[in-house]
Amino acid sequence: MGRPLEKRQLGNTSGSGQQIQVTAYIPVANGGTTAATGYINRQKNDTRFNVTTSDGTGVCSLTTGTVTAGLMKIEGVDSAGNTYVVSKISGRTATVYQVAGGSNYVFSDGAKAPWLIGGTALPSGGECIDLGSA
Repeated sequence: MGRPLEKRQLGNTSGSGQQIQVTAYIPVANGGTTAATGYINRQKNDTRFNVTTSDGTGVCSLTTGTVTAGLMKIEGVDSAGNTYVVSKISGRTATVYQVAGGSNYVFSDGAKAPWLIGGTALPSGGECIDLGSA
């Protein structure tokens, strides 16, 4: 696993701060019934996380496809407003894939992109994915 996510990026997104929002389907064994908006409690590795939604808490793995039981999705946008889905995330970069419907994408499929949350300062001289705007 690369550099882990910082504790300030984890936890309930309804409070103040810079937490990562996810769409997750808690495993059925943990009470999951459908995909719902949630947040990350703890990072297991760069693709698996302990997450909480309105259905409860459970371990989910990142997917770039449909969110089904035991899976979750993190989305972000680039400076041109194009949407990406994250397949892997560490404390500084995310491996991203383009979501159809955009144009002039900044990052190609499978690229490692620096990321931030919700309009905090862009890295000097570079592009990044905003995980707070999807």
